[in-house]
Amino acid sequence: MKQLIYCALLTLTISVGPLALRASESYPPPSKQQQADLGAAKFELGQKIFIGKLKLPEADAKLAETQAPKLKRLQEMLPKESQEKAKLPSLAGRLSEKQLAALEHFVQKRYCSK
Repeated sequence: MKQLIYCALLTLTISVGPLALRASESYPPPSKQQQADLGAAKFELGQKIFIGKLKLPEADAKLAETQAPKLKRLQEMLPKESQEKAKLPSLAGRLSEKQLAALEHFVQKRYCSK
């Protein structure tokens, strides 16, 4: 009886395995155009945050603790003229994770820094 159950499970595994692999292949990775569109949208969001055209909520103290070091690092990446104009650390606690990632993306692309 145990051998029969073992054989049935083994047969089921062997027959379902290729179907599972095939199902995972049905979702192709995003195309180059889709990736470019996502990058452009991220850049635009970061730009709006950088120049202050996006209305942000009040600061959250917990978020501010985690975001402040990242924003200070971004501020230091900027050229001198831009550092004087932009006050990125003042945004601490006011950005969502998506917005913070977009701001980082914008600074890296716009000011060619990594």
